Amino acid sequence: MSGLNLLTGPYGSVCSRPVHPPQPGVGPAPARGSAFTLIELLVVIAIIAILAALLLPALTGAKEKAQGVDCMSNLRQVMLGWKMYADDNNGRFPCNDGLGPGQGSDNWPVTFGFRNWVAGRESYAGSVDNTNLNLLINPKYSQLAPYVANPRVYKCPADQSRTFGRTGPPRVRSYSMSQAAGCTAPNASPPYGQLPEGNLALETRGHPQWRTYAKDSQVIAPGPADLWVFLDEDPDGIDDGGYAFIMPTLGGFPTEWYNLPAKLHDNACGFSFADGHAEIHHWLRPGAIDRTTYVSYRGTQKDPVAPPDPDIQWMAAHTSAPLQ
Repeated sequence: MSGLNLLTGPYGSVCSRPVHPPQPGVGPAPARGSAFTLIELLVVIAIIAILAALLLPALTGAKEKAQGVDCMSNLRQVMLGWKMYADDNNGRFPCNDGLGPGQGSDNWPVTFGFRNWVAGRESYAGSVDNTNLNLLINPKYSQLAPYVANPRVYKCPADQSRTFGRTGPPRVRSYSMSQAAGCTAPNASPPYGQLPEGNLALETRGHPQWRTYAKDSQVIAPGPADLWVFLDEDPDGIDDGGYAFIMPTLGGFPTEWYNLPAKLHDNACGFSFADGHAEIHHWLRPGAIDRTTYVSYRGTQKDPVAPPDPDIQWMAAHTSAPLQ
């Protein structure tokens, strides 16, 4: 069978198509070049840039929210230690003496011979307290040390603060305790005595009309689920372990932050409450709270918009209640 290929198999022979010799000049068309033209390359680069611009903010927000979950976990653990301390001390809360009469070392418990909920005064200026873990977990200094043994829970994962701004080692604490809560030492300067240190922060320019909380039986207004105890303070304002807030004056509203709250969790801040729960609170006007610089200390911030400010009002409603 000339010109045919014969295939033999178990079922007999099968003839294939005739095999023709290759013809000169006949064959597949040459393949087109696969390289991008300059215009095509620029279009691809532009598309990638647009996608990156759309996706990066979403990825940043997702990262901040994930850090918020870790922050809530930390605050719950600190809050659990705070409640365990109260249970072991007849309902009396840990000390929150802040800076005492005003010397920079007053919040070192050894100065007055007593312990605080936490010791140390952080700064950007190179304070040795910035990296001193003993102030968090050594019972000689911290009343919560027997209950909160892991120093990592005192640091919010979103807090990137370091000694000397952005150049030194990381600082060890992000959280502060409301000065409306906690008792002071017996030798704290008068007229505070055994009263909560919060009286100092809540005086509201000569109008001491607000509740403070030295023990759990006093947490009746706001109730335990609404009274915040610890928060994620703005790293630019972190110093001692107390957080001061200016309550409204008689018949008015607060018009400024005294200490600044953080907004590192996608314009939100971590709080823990007297009932033990923690939450990430989203600010309604985050633009009115300055962005963290990680460069220099910032304390009081004036509210640039006339009151009432919804965020400051929320803070006031969860910090204290009027005395009856």
